[in-house]
Amino acid sequence: MYCAATPLLSLDGGRILLKLEGFHPTGTLKDRIIFPMIQAAKAQGRTLLLADWGPFALSAAWACQSLGQKLECFFPEDAPSCFVEQIQALSVPIHWKKSSLDDLRLQVTELGAAEPNQYQILDPWTDPENPMAYCDSLAEELWRQSNGSLSAIVCGTETCGCLMGCATGLKIKNPDILAVASPIHNDFYGNCDPLGAADPELYVPQLCDLLSYCSPEDACRQQQWLMKQKGILCGKIGGAALHAARELEKQLEGPIVVILPSRYTCY
Repeated sequence: MYCAATPLLSLDGGRILLKLEGFHPTGTLKDRIIFPMIQAAKAQGRTLLLADWGPFALSAAWACQSLGQKLECFFPEDAPSCFVEQIQALSVPIHWKKSSLDDLRLQVTELGAAEPNQYQILDPWTDPENPMAYCDSLAEELWRQSNGSLSAIVCGTETCGCLMGCATGLKIKNPDILAVASPIHNDFYGNCDPLGAADPELYVPQLCDLLSYCSPEDACRQQQWLMKQKGILCGKIGGAALHAARELEKQLEGPIVVILPSRYTCY
């Protein structure tokens, strides 16, 4: 199983600490969860099916190639080329569909149910291995790197797996550590607001101490500042987390960890 630490960098020597998950092999924190999820799927000769367009699909393609596991991806036609090109380079079959990602997930689920001896579904949105892998890996790593001194962790809210896993692991060690979600208002991912109509299925409200909302414009400003002033590549999800941390810094003492989930500017 792949397991490697990523840097924890103090921003300008201050209390905000940036967790640079873009240092993983495929450039995203999804590398932390993909091997446990594949192992738990117990495909046993069956082909894994995945409806996703981005970093999780890239991590899955990389991991499946290294394990000799068959994988097929289902993509909407507007999938970002930066992920598509890398997945194609790994020789993973891609099925292009004129559908939304939610519709694709439903189609893939139906296909897996119809042919259970041939297919097994890989779904980061519902698989409990997603948050548990972050609990076992990222939470433990952050505790070690901060010497147990952190006061809060701030994450984006795509599947909510990272926030839920880290909150679980860190609060066992210190219940006073705040778990902060940083949803983006009107975000192009469609479900980044845990209080919206399409809550991520992995989201557990009791594990989230604070919802710090961010506009797309503010998220983009923080993203651009990191790239231009610090040379750190990240997407809007990371920008929103940094925005939330800067607001939290005014009210809270102690180190605040910001999860920068990838080095891709589109995620």
